[in-house]
Amino acid sequence: MRKYCAICGKPSGMYPLCTYHNKLKEEGEVVKCDYCGTWHMADERCKCGKYSDLPLKGFSKCVICGEPTKGYAFCRDCYNDYSDDELIEILNGERKPRTKIIYKDNTELTCLICGNTSNGKHFCLDCYNKYKNKSIDIRVTNCNSVEILDNYGNKKYHCENGIDVRSQAEQLIANWLYSEKIPFAYEKEFYYKDENGDTKTIHPDFYLSSYNIYIEYNGMNDNNYLKRKEYAQKIYKNAGAELIIMTAEDTRNLSAFLKPRLNLH
Repeated sequence: MRKYCAICGKPSGMYPLCTYHNKLKEEGEVVKCDYCGTWHMADERCKCGKYSDLPLKGFSKCVICGEPTKGYAFCRDCYNDYSDDELIEILNGERKPRTKIIYKDNTELTCLICGNTSNGKHFCLDCYNKYKNKSIDIRVTNCNSVEILDNYGNKKYHCENGIDVRSQAEQLIANWLYSEKIPFAYEKEFYYKDENGDTKTIHPDFYLSSYNIYIEYNGMNDNNYLKRKEYAQKIYKNAGAELIIMTAEDTRNLSAFLKPRLNLH
């Protein structure tokens, strides 16, 4: 059955989009609505009334604070206060804007993470850009001291032993080690000396204390990866420790890959 482009209405053969709008789809300018499944321009509202991307036109004031804008749905200050996903949820009525804290004594607010001047906001621009799309853990002591417990972010994969890791591959490895009753630490600090004799720290993915073996997962397989692999192996060898570097291919059969290296039968 002949189809017609969902955007322009021109014949599109067996596909929902014509050649031109299919190219725009690959460039991210045409999207499929998550709510009703309709194809539409990314910066326009779907016919169901929902947005899939932040609009660049059609607004004269900020949806959150009411400040004038030049077509945008949010002013610069409100845009910097939220992630893109949060702003889209606000546009679609799925999230309410956060209540801003105003201090009566007009004390200048500084960045919660680094303590630098933040123009009256909870985070300075540098920390905002670094962490806005991450989930980080911090410890606040006595309301005036902040310690970053995890600055890598995005530990969203839950493992059988109760810990959270950053990737599905790490989750597979952690669950396998747990099923084999092999004790391990996740991202335990590893100290080493660099070429200048300075002490540096890295955080290998897994440390098997019973074997004094470290495991690093790396999904890359290019020249840069090979150089990093060679350099990492040199670091651990100089420190008298053994390192196993794993790729995506190795996770397909963890028993076949890890048991021989750990002398398991």
